[in-house]
Amino acid sequence: MLLEPLILEENMWQKLAIMEYLTLQCPGTYSINTLCVDLDLSYTKASNLVSELSGDLQDIFQYQLLGSDRKLIWQPKRYRHNDYIQFLVKSSIAYQFVLHSLLSPEMHFEHFCQQIYQSSSTATRKLRQLKDILAQYGLTMQTAKMQIAGPESVVRMFYTTYLWAGSHGSDLLEANVDLQAEQNLAQTLITTCGYFMPPEEIFTRLAVSRIRLEQGFLLDPATRPDISIHGQIETVIKDYLNPLIPDEHQRKSHCQFICYLLYLTTHYTDAADFRIQDLKAFIRNLDFNDPIVETLADYSDFFFNQLAFVTQTDYEQIFLLRLNLFVELVNYCVHQGNAPMILDLTKTVRAVDSASFNYLKERNLSFFQNCPYLQQFPWFKEQLDNFTEDCTHAVFGLYKNCYKQAKLKVFIVPSPDHYVRQTLKDLLTQLNFVEVLSTDTSNTAADFYITTFEKLLPPTNKNYYLVNLIDNRDWQIELFATLWRAYEALIRQRKRSHTHPNN
Repeated sequence: MLLEPLILEENMWQKLAIMEYLTLQCPGTYSINTLCVDLDLSYTKASNLVSELSGDLQDIFQYQLLGSDRKLIWQPKRYRHNDYIQFLVKSSIAYQFVLHSLLSPEMHFEHFCQQIYQSSSTATRKLRQLKDILAQYGLTMQTAKMQIAGPESVVRMFYTTYLWAGSHGSDLLEANVDLQAEQNLAQTLITTCGYFMPPEEIFTRLAVSRIRLEQGFLLDPATRPDISIHGQIETVIKDYLNPLIPDEHQRKSHCQFICYLLYLTTHYTDAADFRIQDLKAFIRNLDFNDPIVETLADYSDFFFNQLAFVTQTDYEQIFLLRLNLFVELVNYCVHQGNAPMILDLTKTVRAVDSASFNYLKERNLSFFQNCPYLQQFPWFKEQLDNFTEDCTHAVFGLYKNCYKQAKLKVFIVPSPDHYVRQTLKDLLTQLNFVEVLSTDTSNTAADFYITTFEKLLPPTNKNYYLVNLIDNRDWQIELFATLWRAYEALIRQRKRSHTHPNN
């Protein structure tokens, strides 16, 4: 779970840091002094945090972390890190404010502060970051009134995201609304359409909308694509809404909004997902000159000819690429910017993928900046950086899969410069498109060489990179760019060989 869209108090972050440290350690007994040294904590601070941690883990896992001798008894099999993150999110003041503002909007702020054992001034200060995050989505927080205000569709999406993060929606069962119909509908959709989304997630989306509807909040008149016309999912949703919403216009808006949540707030990786056929039909019916259609076509050409260089047999992946870009485009068009999504909670890039991700993001930014069709959208200039980031996440999985088909074989020429060689190995093992050849492998199998002196190179006409013996990281950035150019050339060569096998 990625915590950037969420808010924890300082001591919660420190407890998380301790648990992240422990998850990297072997089972065994550790002293508090070990934490002090490795995490740069005072003994008093570390001791207090460990005492709190021990109580947390006892409550969640019935696991006693702290022994009677004040030693940490680390048993990783009894601990689940994601569950502990969720526990902390749920315990945070920000989450409690979000929950109470939805379920108890009539509550006075002073009463809320009493419930969480905080003074009004302290609670207000600790909620300032939540206010800033809401502002990113065009929402406002009226602390004294216990309200979150703004475009109703975005308000509902924010509640859905936060409540999913803290309880997978189970806290919504405390609402003064009978949500049995929403529970039933979630199960019906799974039974009818397959396990396309966890039923708890479907329930959370439905329940938030139902609660807001019962409180008298109507959906804003945003233009949302009518994805599932005549589709099975729409029929089920209409049957659910008919007895709830007498007004035909609001009923239609509500149906479109729920379909939008179920179709267009995710990224697609499985071609067997039933929703893909509905989306494919929807895209096919768009006007050929629609800027979205034009953007999808141009980006596909850019991606498969300038980035991935896949062979013809790989082109069944092209629709997943277009589909995920379509999802991002529609979301930005609907909201005139980005909106809070559950998928934001898992948008993260592993250290091993960071170089490739950043390279793809740079190339995407260059493409989007020069795409004439995107420039027709009023949100484009202001949201370019956010849009590029989101789109890079959307297509990064496919991007990695495309370059798994071949590796650039790199040989590090042996030399006495141990520090440089070790640094190179550490760097290269993080690049998924690179295979580092061992010294017992024939170096003639290499596609690329790295050395500190040209005269140490074996006889070859292959490309190489010369590492300067300077203690800075600039050469690492340059090396990555050079390796990637060599990799692209390798893929282009293999693509030509595949297309023209007799050449």
